[in-house]
Amino acid sequence: NVVFTVPAIIYIDKWGRRPMLLAGTILMGFWLYLVGGLQGRYGAWGEVDGSRVWVISGHDGITKAIIVFSYFFVCSFAITMGPVSWTYPAEIFPMRVRAKAVSVSTATNWLFNFALAWAVPPGLSSIAYKTYFIFGTFNFAAFIHIFFCFPETAGRTLEEIEEVFEQGHMFTAWKIPRHVGQKTLEEVVNKKQTDSVSPSHSSAMLEYVLIGLNGSTTTTTARTKRRERRDVELSGA
Repeated sequence: NVVFTVPAIIYIDKWGRRPMLLAGTILMGFWLYLVGGLQGRYGAWGEVDGSRVWVISGHDGITKAIIVFSYFFVCSFAITMGPVSWTYPAEIFPMRVRAKAVSVSTATNWLFNFALAWAVPPGLSSIAYKTYFIFGTFNFAAFIHIFFCFPETAGRTLEEIEEVFEQGHMFTAWKIPRHVGQKTLEEVVNKKQTDSVSPSHSSAMLEYVLIGLNGSTTTTTARTKRRERRDVELSGA
């Protein structure tokens, strides 16, 4: 698991999030169905240490194959879904809700980890190999969901990703090319300058200038009246 996570961390930006998610769900679903199929074909209910379990007897090669395929499943997860499942949520939310949204996604991730750890042992003891088919089906369903709804985030800023979502692309994430939403440095700077002079900001500045002009006019008028009064007093004297 640890060894296969390293190349994913190194090449995640080069490979892209979507290809890794799609490949991971397909591979994991395939290995789960393969393990479930072999157990269903060659296994039977038995008893081990007084507990009723699904066992494979007399098929040493099948037993070793199931172990190998289980390792392949772990490797497929470690190099795809493992790192991307933590990276992707931090890249799709706008800045105004990013902290809370990532917190919720992280909590949800751990909640389902708890649900899996709690539900798998009873599932294996009651429906045995069919448990693998259930989780394999979830992986294939996730592949469809990701293919249609998950845009690529590699090489894009948070602002560019927000623009991708604003453009729509509902159920057409597979049509979004890499250049959509991307901007040059000049475009980003111009947008920042435009946003900084918002209508409310401009109105406030105009009001401030008018107040300043009125204050200056009032001060000048008072000064002129004082000068005229002093001239009259001097002429009378």
